[in-house]
Amino acid sequence: IDRLFVDFTGITVAKGDQLGDVVSLSLQVLKILGNQNVANSIATLTDHDVLLQPDMGDIGPTDFSRMGEAVRLGEEQARAVLEKFPELALSPQDYAAYVAAHRRVPPAPARVDFVTVEGNQKIPADAILARFGVQPGSVWDVQAIDAGMRRIYDLGYFQGVDAKLDEEGGRTGIVLSVMEKAWQPNYIQFGLHIADDFEGGSVYELLGGYTRTEINGRGGEWRNEFEIGNSRYLYTELYQPLDYAGRFFVAPQAEYLNQTFDVFSGEDRIAEYSVLFPHAGLDFGVTAGNAGEARLGLLFGHVIAEPRIGDPAILPSYRNTLVGPRLRVSLDTFDSISFPSSGSYFFMNGFFPRRSLGSDTRYDKVQVTAGQAFGTENDPVLLLMGAGSSLGSQLPPYEQFGLGGFLSLAGRRQGQLRGDRVFDLHLIYAHRATTLPTGLGKGLYFGAGVDTGEVWQDGERAS
Repeated sequence: IDRLFVDFTGITVAKGDQLGDVVSLSLQVLKILGNQNVANSIATLTDHDVLLQPDMGDIGPTDFSRMGEAVRLGEEQARAVLEKFPELALSPQDYAAYVAAHRRVPPAPARVDFVTVEGNQKIPADAILARFGVQPGSVWDVQAIDAGMRRIYDLGYFQGVDAKLDEEGGRTGIVLSVMEKAWQPNYIQFGLHIADDFEGGSVYELLGGYTRTEINGRGGEWRNEFEIGNSRYLYTELYQPLDYAGRFFVAPQAEYLNQTFDVFSGEDRIAEYSVLFPHAGLDFGVTAGNAGEARLGLLFGHVIAEPRIGDPAILPSYRNTLVGPRLRVSLDTFDSISFPSSGSYFFMNGFFPRRSLGSDTRYDKVQVTAGQAFGTENDPVLLLMGAGSSLGSQLPPYEQFGLGGFLSLAGRRQGQLRGDRVFDLHLIYAHRATTLPTGLGKGLYFGAGVDTGEVWQDGERAS
């Protein structure tokens, strides 16, 4: 060793008026002994060595909040001394070589060598691995692994999903441990829809649904819905994914719809129509995770629309076969199905009957609904927008857009306004007054809203 560079920052000894207790006296003794030991070491230095003693001012050894300031003072004073020894400095090229030789090279990112599944009995391992998404050869990514486990759990088939690290034959991989639900995850839902405008327009309907899951290894489901009351509605669908990841699917369905709508002249109801529309269809679609899907299919049905109230001599009846493509797109990130406080919603439905496909009439009908939720769980706010258009065609009366009633321009009678184009906007606020026991719902809510909207015939200009 040719020369020693010694850095010593002295420890300041407390003054007499600062020694008021046993602790401060004990620290004072340690400081004195420490300074004596350092003084003895400094005495061994020669004229060839360099002693660095940065001036820290009033910064003491316990001033942790000022450590950055202390480092800066020490670096400035050390560099001032080192400038006196240019012969010891390395050239930029030599310094770069030194850094390269001594810098720690981070190891290459570890990769997943294998992924296996344990604990599954009814659900195929291929279906679980496809939803997991992390493939052998992938770089280890904790966030990707967590997201994959969430996708598996969201299938609804498992009580628990876990992942653990495993080593086998010098390879490192992931073992997915799943616990299937002991019960068949089928779902039955019931609801009640009641609306009354206190002017003779009331709606009372019993709603229900039944979904049978896991009908095959690819996650097929049998979905059913019904309504009994003012409208009679029955819907059944076989939802069948085409791959284990559930990305693509096919969905044959059948639907029976029997409902009524009123015809108004100003504020007066002049007729009531009955509409019977049994139909079937076949959709092909693609999913957007658990948030939404897009469908394109073909619908075939026969509609009968006849006046129930009114003079049949002057009110037309309709008996039409309808065949045409149908397009549906949906996206739902609401945090609650009933009173959301965050997230958004989008739904588009388009039906395009064509004579070339066997339809008795031709028209275009596109309807869009969008929503955004705000607020808190106890005070949710919902902004809804709806729009519909015939795209320049003329809709038959039984297919026209209706506006009026609860959550559909509340100042009007149920379905009072009808036309080929529609636009409506709603702002709804709700307050949870009290919670309900488990199983009976989230709580009892009171709310209010404001809305605006308009319906007009094709060719008319919106006011």
